Amino acid sequence: MKLLLQIVLSFTLLFFSSCSESAEEYIQSGENEKAIKIYKKMLTKDYNNIEIRKKIANAYFDLAEKQLSDNNLSGAKRNIDRGIIYAAEEDEATQIRYAEMLCSIGESYLSQGYTVDELDVEKMKLMKKGISLIEKSVKLGGENSKGVKILSKLNADKADSYFKKGVKKYELWQNNPSHYKLIHESRKFFNKAAELHYADKKNLKKQLEIIKKDLLTIAPGNEEYSFKILNMFANLDTRKIAFNIRFYNNKKEGYRAVGPKQFTLYDSSGKKYKPIEDTENLEGYKGFMLRRRLDAKRSVKGLMVFQLDKRITRFNKLVWMSSKGEIAVKEFPNRDIRKIAKDIGNQ
Repeated sequence: MKLLLQIVLSFTLLFFSSCSESAEEYIQSGENEKAIKIYKKMLTKDYNNIEIRKKIANAYFDLAEKQLSDNNLSGAKRNIDRGIIYAAEEDEATQIRYAEMLCSIGESYLSQGYTVDELDVEKMKLMKKGISLIEKSVKLGGENSKGVKILSKLNADKADSYFKKGVKKYELWQNNPSHYKLIHESRKFFNKAAELHYADKKNLKKQLEIIKKDLLTIAPGNEEYSFKILNMFANLDTRKIAFNIRFYNNKKEGYRAVGPKQFTLYDSSGKKYKPIEDTENLEGYKGFMLRRRLDAKRSVKGLMVFQLDKRITRFNKLVWMSSKGEIAVKEFPNRDIRKIAKDIGNQ
């Protein structure tokens, strides 16, 4: 019995040795497909053999590298995905090679599709494909500094593109102030640049603050409810701030009850202030806003005065909210309220 087992073991070792030598010869000659067939046959005899699995994976990877050099990107991606199936989870070297090849294929897609023009649909498809592969490689590859650098450069380029688009839209709005859509598009691009950590943070913040100031005097018609500040009065001796506003019901039909109690002023610390209700004792102010029914496609003008309880000169926002949760907001730039009042025409 022992003799029989020795004979079987000898033939098995001879089989693997012979097959391995033949497969290696095919690898050397670049005939990876033939080598893979031999390795797979060997694997049927020893399914959990890590070394054989590694050889199959790397044979697929070698084949993918050749396809990559021939610019057959889809074929290269297909073969590395086939190869990684055979890699053992504990085979770290093979896992890292897979991640590196993902990055290389993604980089090739980017070289063919790189663009900052989002209207170039075909190139954007290639670019998104490349970015997706590189992002996956970074997640899998541990210290994949190459992938990290590529993504960082892409984000920097995209942020710069968004910033330039924001500047252009803002300049177009300055030349056509009645085209409110332009300033909102400008702000959208600046916010996108901020999300991507645009390098010149100081200049970007300045641009966003300028837009906040400009938007105080604009009531967008594409929102169901909006308001604009006509002028402001900041008297820090009496600790009072007054806003003369025009509120718009932009809905196509129906009505809404609008009144001063629906407004809340927030200072830079987050403290809330409600309009003064006892307006009879407010000398020097006139034209107070009263609660009234506001029909669709109509507007109402009125003054609201807020009493401050401490020396705050910077404010965050003025918010209107109905009992149904409908909302309209004006954000203030991070400046002294007196300077903002002067900017928007307070005399």
